[in-house]
Amino acid sequence: MCKCWGHEFRAEYRNLDKLKRFFPDTCIAAFTATATKKVEADIASSLKLNDAKHFRAKTHRNNLDIKVEPRITNGRKQILNFLKTHKGLCGIIYTFTRKEAESTAQFLCENGYSSKAYHAGLNPSIKDEVYDDFVYEKIDIVVATIAFGMGIDKSNIRFVIHTSLPKTLENYYQEIGRAGRDGDMSYVYLLYSKADEVKRKIQIEDAIDTGYKQTGLDKLEAMYRYCVSNNCRHKIIASYFEDEIDDCKTLCDNCTKGEIEQVDLSVDAQKFLSAVYRSEQRFGTNHIIDILRGSKNQKLLEFGHDRLNVYGLGSDKSKNEWIAIADKLIDIKAVNLGEFRVLKISGLGMQILKGKEKLLIDSDKLGIAQKFEEENTQLSFDEKLYEKFKSLRRELAQEHEVPAYVIFGDKTLKELASKLPLTKEDMLDINGVGLVKYEKYGKNFLSLCKSIKEEFGEKLEDKIPLKKLTKTYLETFELIQDEKTVEEISQIRDLAITSILSHISLLFEHGKISKEKKAQLLEPLTIPSEIQRWIQTGLEHESLKELRKYLYLYEYLNKENN
Repeated sequence: MCKCWGHEFRAEYRNLDKLKRFFPDTCIAAFTATATKKVEADIASSLKLNDAKHFRAKTHRNNLDIKVEPRITNGRKQILNFLKTHKGLCGIIYTFTRKEAESTAQFLCENGYSSKAYHAGLNPSIKDEVYDDFVYEKIDIVVATIAFGMGIDKSNIRFVIHTSLPKTLENYYQEIGRAGRDGDMSYVYLLYSKADEVKRKIQIEDAIDTGYKQTGLDKLEAMYRYCVSNNCRHKIIASYFEDEIDDCKTLCDNCTKGEIEQVDLSVDAQKFLSAVYRSEQRFGTNHIIDILRGSKNQKLLEFGHDRLNVYGLGSDKSKNEWIAIADKLIDIKAVNLGEFRVLKISGLGMQILKGKEKLLIDSDKLGIAQKFEEENTQLSFDEKLYEKFKSLRRELAQEHEVPAYVIFGDKTLKELASKLPLTKEDMLDINGVGLVKYEKYGKNFLSLCKSIKEEFGEKLEDKIPLKKLTKTYLETFELIQDEKTVEEISQIRDLAITSILSHISLLFEHGKISKEKKAQLLEPLTIPSEIQRWIQTGLEHESLKELRKYLYLYEYLNKENN
């Protein structure tokens, strides 16, 4: 539809500008999941919208924990390590090809994970089956190409993994956005390699019209720089979409890794640059690495590069380590990329080659796999309790033929597992439990709570650890100490009042605020008696979620009628 990405849309989309011509007096609204301000303006221009009003949501997702790592070989060991540290969670793994989706799903099944593949080449009935199995929690993991995820109706996806470099930051942001839509903490993990960038560039060269090629290459470059950057991941994404935020401090690998040892690789950099120089600066990264590692590659032998005095000089290092060194040299512009990705040594590169400048690299950027501590693989007592509630939800979902999250969301299950209510009144105090849902499923969950208390009475005497007070809760606490009201805190922090109320509840449970202070904060929040009666009458028939939907519908229809 828009000029810079018109090639990615159906031809019919590019004719949407005719709408304004055919229906000049009709209001037109355009929606997009992700867009820079340039693309925003482009959409408005393409649709012939005059003086259009623009509305942008914040790009920062404060419930997404982001981690990015260089991929080691096929990345499968890293995926297993991730899954072991995020036990029992459901998620999506995005792969580069259909074949990789199928082989990775099989690999996970062989390692004890319930997983299925999904891609555009599957029979529609198989795709429907995989989708239903995921939504109904018959499987925990879908391994898919980008064909999976658009419009998925599942709010409790807890992680998204990419096994290779996404094409653009727009694609990446949309795909990780499928995690944690219920507001609970979720995790995104990206594995990348320099080879991914090369594959994507070939795609761009082959598939994109000349007019769009540079845009595609620029967006791919931004995606790769995101991967190798040491800056806050959330801030990079926000900046790309021209949104300004502070460093997240607690929600990405770069902000939480602390002090990282810097490795002096000046001698190795000299070897690399010497190989570039001695091969007359006519070759790309992979060819230079082949020289250093003593490859018997036919092309290398034809050029006589096995006779260079740097041949085999870097055989002590893996290909991933050499790629990391090459990436760093490119990042600091010690080498520049010429036509056909040929490496050219810059002035800074000559200084490093002559030993007048050093090359330092963070140890975590060297592409060396971290060992996984096996003792972390056992479920804790709290996790075992939560699994019991998930199993019951899965059984009820299958019995009633509804998606699992329709029974109760993850937040509700966690609160049930934490509080273990034994009466109807106690259960109705749980977030997400209304009269309708209680009547349908309440007795099953109360029965489970009772059996857990009978079986684990002694263990339950020890208080289950509270949710950790992260930065966002402490920022609310600081404003409470400054004597701000709930509404003032909501405005200052640009968060919904419901979010601030959840902060207050946790701060109280941690003993940060007293019972009296909590009551003082809540006192101004009154609901008119007639509204209270309307809500109570409505709850006799529907859940709060349904009432909210009808409120929105009423507002919409009222506007239309007026």
